[in-house]
Amino acid sequence: MKKIVFWHYIALIALLSLSAFFSSAETAMFSISTLKLQHLVEKNERGAQIILNLRKKSHKLLITILIGNNLVNISASALASVVAIELFGSKGLGLAIGVLTFLILVFGEIMPKGYATKNNVKLALRYAPIFRVLVILLTPFVWILDVITRLFTGKSTGKPSVTTEELKSIIRVGEKEGAIKARERDMIYKIFRFTDIEVKTIMTHRTNIVAMDVNLKLKQILQIIEDSGYSRLPIYEDRIDNIIGIIYVKDILKQFGTKRKQKKFNIRKLLRPAYFIPESKNVDDLLREMQKKKTHIAIVVDEYGGVSGVVTLEDVIEELVGEIYDETDIPERHIRKIKENTFSISGNTTIDNVNESLKINLPKRAGIDTVAGLVLDDIGRMPKKGDVITFRNVRIQVMKTIGLQITKLKITKKAKKAIKTIS
Repeated sequence: MKKIVFWHYIALIALLSLSAFFSSAETAMFSISTLKLQHLVEKNERGAQIILNLRKKSHKLLITILIGNNLVNISASALASVVAIELFGSKGLGLAIGVLTFLILVFGEIMPKGYATKNNVKLALRYAPIFRVLVILLTPFVWILDVITRLFTGKSTGKPSVTTEELKSIIRVGEKEGAIKARERDMIYKIFRFTDIEVKTIMTHRTNIVAMDVNLKLKQILQIIEDSGYSRLPIYEDRIDNIIGIIYVKDILKQFGTKRKQKKFNIRKLLRPAYFIPESKNVDDLLREMQKKKTHIAIVVDEYGGVSGVVTLEDVIEELVGEIYDETDIPERHIRKIKENTFSISGNTTIDNVNESLKINLPKRAGIDTVAGLVLDDIGRMPKKGDVITFRNVRIQVMKTIGLQITKLKITKKAKKAIKTIS
């Protein structure tokens, strides 16, 4: 009798050890993040690829662990009952259940799972080959239980293992620990937002487009090119909404050099096809299309086919890396005080900015954001230097233009209100 009871004790210890094994395996195998696991695979850690393969069918791995753990715990309960009856008779059954429950809870659940939480990578890598075999051996039982489970829980939704918010949290932690710099964080965040940005939010508005009429003379074209500093310009016929192509400055210079007088000059022969896109196009898609088409400029059109603006490859890239200045860009203040109540502003200064900075009240109109756009809307024709409009006690004068674009304006705040005029 004593010999039998002794071997029962040994078996109970073995079953408790197996319970600890399955419990620690569950914690270790499922507590490793997907990013960490992928990193281990890239480092060629032994067992990492096995874990990754098992995690691809995580429900099968979990069922295998639960089958093993429950079989072990049930066996331990049965054996403990036998030992208790042998030692104390039927009265010892309740005692055996109580003691075994405590032992399984402490040594089969709490302790192994606590240890596995702190050493999940080390344990998971060691357990991986064992569970690859167990999953295969228990496949028939796993399949039956998997089918039953799906009847009640439904199929997996296929949610991503890592969400954008989780990645952002990782980035924030990396920044706090010094692994990621603030500028790198900003660029990564911009990449996340990149797919949600529409072209209309980054385009140059039609009021600020530098474009040329197809009937201009070579001298006029060269002057606009020189003033604008752009290497690609839209060409229109009669009106800005009728863009017929794009002219590359290099094509003009290649054929005519800097000569301003040519008897036979036909800009139509140098035009390249214009690439038209809707306002709602995503900038991520636009970047891919520009790369595919090998183009650097696109014409943005609204739902009625009218020209809304233009967008360049540089505009798109700036959404990722920030403002890009080349040798022709001269950073300047949008609003500069000339004298008391008189200010010089760039044409693309927003109405909100001017109203707030100068404490004035220029009107807001649908689809118009800049002061230049407001002036163009009132003038209703091609602007020229010296054009003046007046809003209440504010006088706005056009100081410089390039084609259809108003590049510089002068604002004068007057003491007395005046009736709006156009000259």
